[in-house]
Amino acid sequence: MEQFNVPEDMKVKVDYSDPALPAAAKLFKPLVVLDGDSYCCIFGPDPQQGILGCGNSPKEALRDWDKHLRERVRQADKNDEVLKYIVETLHHSEYKFE
Repeated sequence: MEQFNVPEDMKVKVDYSDPALPAAAKLFKPLVVLDGDSYCCIFGPDPQQGILGCGNSPKEALRDWDKHLRERVRQADKNDEVLKYIVETLHHSEYKFE
């Protein structure tokens, strides 16, 4: 699956080993960027097709992203390429959705 990318100077460094982060964020490591006054994170080819989360801090954006990831998994759209990748990755990981 193609992952959305931006210039290096737009990327926000995240310590994905931080215990305060959602487990799914640690597994998928979505891209985090500073967009004006907000932080946004995305996993997928672009903001429209991917899973997006935003907040006032990187952790808040990742928690919002995790919420949207869970909503997306519950939708179970068989034509959703991002979701197919996520489900396949989850199937082969130790991470369990709660």
